[in-house]
Amino acid sequence: MKRITLKKLSSSTPMEVFLYVKQHLLTQNQTSKREVNMCAYRSPDKLMCAAGCLMTTREYRKSFEGKYWLTLVEEGLVPSAHKDLIKTLQIIHDMREPSEWKTRLDRIEEHIKEGLYDE
Repeated sequence: MKRITLKKLSSSTPMEVFLYVKQHLLTQNQTSKREVNMCAYRSPDKLMCAAGCLMTTREYRKSFEGKYWLTLVEEGLVPSAHKDLIKTLQIIHDMREPSEWKTRLDRIEEHIKEGLYDE
């Protein structure tokens, strides 16, 4: 599977982005948190959220922390490609327990196959 980064987002399909993030989340199987109940793109213990795994070390900025993906898009800090899909994946990571991720991700995969995330 090819690595998906911010630089490669616009040349990647929704399914490629999804499969990359899905593999990351299900392999990590832990929420990336910076503080007690605050999810993080990158945590101090090297975990990454659904959107954080799409950033190389050079692309990541500490200033991203505390901001939603769509905010980063609006501020021009990350590409707008696949913004709705990445936002949805971020919500799954941030709002659901890891034990629920596979079921939720399977639903998203079906939506992609139905063309609901064509961007």
